[in-house]
Amino acid sequence: MIPFLDYVLVAVAGVLTKITDNIADEGFWDKRVGYATATVYGSVVGYLLSQGSVLSTLIIAIAAGNLVFGRIDHRIHQIAIACALVVMSLFGISRPDAVFLVVLGSAAWADEFLNERTDRKKEKTVFWKIAGYRPVLEIAALGVSLVSGDMNYIIIVLLFDFCYHLTDVITRPREGRRWKV
Repeated sequence: MIPFLDYVLVAVAGVLTKITDNIADEGFWDKRVGYATATVYGSVVGYLLSQGSVLSTLIIAIAAGNLVFGRIDHRIHQIAIACALVVMSLFGISRPDAVFLVVLGSAAWADEFLNERTDRKKEKTVFWKIAGYRPVLEIAALGVSLVSGDMNYIIIVLLFDFCYHLTDVITRPREGRRWKV
């Protein structure tokens, strides 16, 4: 069973990851804020790697899918990974499930692949609109939850994604405004 604090930390990681992504990829706010949020979310992720097989499997799968696709391409993202590795070295890492790691890592890569293709489409069909939300990992996490009998896979993915997307809605400047910090 995953402790309540770990769910809270997953939610915090979702919020800080989106803020960091918006700074690195969209130029929102000052980059120094991005370095701070990357340090905190990377440290949280590093700690969560030690908190059980479900969390370590999900985190490694998502990181691997993003790394293989080339999404960890900005210094801010690299700082988050470095912080995760440092904190992981302090707390250790729980043994991930190898089969689920491959399934979820492939799903994370597929989400990035489809999202990249969606960004290039001028006219989006229903399929490409749905693909833009990166649903493959959620579907894979649901499948892993059903096969393993551990619903934490899907709960954690949905919690992280909810916080990630809600943060985007709240923090994204509207009508061309740019937030200043």
